[in-house]
Amino acid sequence: MKGDFTRWTFNPKNQFTRVLTQQGRVQLDADTNEQAAILLHSLRTLAEDLIGPGGAPPDPDGTPGSGFRLVAGDKYALLPGRYYVGGIPVENDGKQVEAAEGSLLPSLKDAGTYLLYLDVWERLVTYVQDDGIREVALGGVDTAARARPAWRVRSRKLDKPTSCVRVHRDWPSTLGEIRPENRGLLQAQARRNDAKEDDPCIVSPAARYSGENQLYRVEIHQGGTAADGATFKWSRENGSVVFPVADRKSLTLEHLGRDGRLDLEKGDWVEALDDATDLLDEPRALLQVTTVDADRSRVTLSGTADLDGQHPFLRRWDQRERKKDDLKQGAVPIQEGQSFELEEGVNIRFVPAANGPAHRYRSGDYWLIPARTATGDVEWPQEPGKPGETAQPQSLPPHGVEHRYAPLGIVTLEKEGGPRAVQDCRTTFGAWARAIDTGAADWDFVGPAGRRPAAVVQPMIPAWSQALLPAAWISTSPGANEGPGPFTFELAFPLSSRQALLSFKLLADNAAQVLLNGRDLVTHKRAKNEGFKGEPTVYETDDPALFVSGTNTLTVVVTNTGTGTSPMGFVLSGRVDTGRGCCC
Repeated sequence: MKGDFTRWTFNPKNQFTRVLTQQGRVQLDADTNEQAAILLHSLRTLAEDLIGPGGAPPDPDGTPGSGFRLVAGDKYALLPGRYYVGGIPVENDGKQVEAAEGSLLPSLKDAGTYLLYLDVWERLVTYVQDDGIREVALGGVDTAARARPAWRVRSRKLDKPTSCVRVHRDWPSTLGEIRPENRGLLQAQARRNDAKEDDPCIVSPAARYSGENQLYRVEIHQGGTAADGATFKWSRENGSVVFPVADRKSLTLEHLGRDGRLDLEKGDWVEALDDATDLLDEPRALLQVTTVDADRSRVTLSGTADLDGQHPFLRRWDQRERKKDDLKQGAVPIQEGQSFELEEGVNIRFVPAANGPAHRYRSGDYWLIPARTATGDVEWPQEPGKPGETAQPQSLPPHGVEHRYAPLGIVTLEKEGGPRAVQDCRTTFGAWARAIDTGAADWDFVGPAGRRPAAVVQPMIPAWSQALLPAAWISTSPGANEGPGPFTFELAFPLSSRQALLSFKLLADNAAQVLLNGRDLVTHKRAKNEGFKGEPTVYETDDPALFVSGTNTLTVVVTNTGTGTSPMGFVLSGRVDTGRGCCC
């Protein structure tokens, strides 16, 4: 997080349980922040252990929750609710988010099969994004910042159609592609320019950090491998120096900095950001400050600052071009194995991959390097060495950003611009009941023409099926005008035990037999000359002999006594309760 911190001390490997303040001691921001981080880590670890990589909590009636469920038609959207990813709860605020460029959902244009998954991370919120953080009674000075979960739905185009079972089975390997392990290694130390450059691990005995107490941030700008042109940027203030934009057109800023150390000068490199672009978590063009009008707090930049979202601001980075072609579009090219001095004797080195594929740097990943005048050194773990040998800095992976992922669903586009079909790949936890009504569209037609998804006919037909709203009319095709049959439909649902209660109401044209795990439950017949005024058949059972621990199958066999002109099909509305544990 790009806050104005002294340092960031939380390390899960320490296994600390809390921070204990002592009387008469100086209190630092790092202590308070570490206490919050310890507590959050414990809670999120517990939630992930119980829930798994992802899961939706149940609705109040005990059925699996609909939070973040994908629904589709000509467009697709997310249903409101809550979902846990890696133990972090994220919320859809109640408005269905439609697919469009730049929104929280990716835009799918080409025909094919796509895996959609949820990407969750934590972002910093300061007074720039939420002015209510500042206290008016103190004159509106900047005080503490906040953290907020951020999320986006991302997509991967698949080579061939697949199922949710396969998605979950292959998720570890998919995760390895989304979040590769070899995201780069960095060493940091205090070195003077007179050290031998042909061996970056040899440290001059006179090496000392000669600057002020700082928290340096080295952040990947353009991702990829070093050979592909990956770059980085750095800040001596952890990237926390920002300038809110008061007027986009003239690039008038609210201020030019509190003092000379935190101001904006000609030649500085900045990123132009707002709420929308900051949420994209993707590199923005680095622009150079060409002029500064201190009297009117205006600046001009070397390029166009695209600031269309709310709360626009400029973020300053501190790399400078020391000689021609030092920088690549404002960022520093990564040259693995070579030492690079940030300033004041602080040197970094990107370590080449020892074996296997090259490091794949990810945009936004960062390393934090505290530098202290008291020691004349940086705080960086050292490799254990033999007595009398100079300690060498450890090669560390990025300190963040920590992204967590969970699959949401599979979207299929039959043709470009056509409607989308969706498979729900979410998991749920804590549910003790499941709705089994036909509105769920999870029924399969299994005979006599072979297995395929059943047709969900809306609006419902015939008119008397309205008695079982919100369930839909299920048939073999939208026209629902078929021969006599019989026609077989199936719905599978899991149970964690055989202790369950099944209840439902059923209407059919003309007759339907219902079976659970192959055992006959009930037959519904519409009486002769009754027209479309039949009353639904009501059924309820808690006989453990009917259920199995695992996958249960509810079967409906429909027979139409007509000649193919009447609406063959059925409508069923009900639920299965376990009353304890996890249902499905």
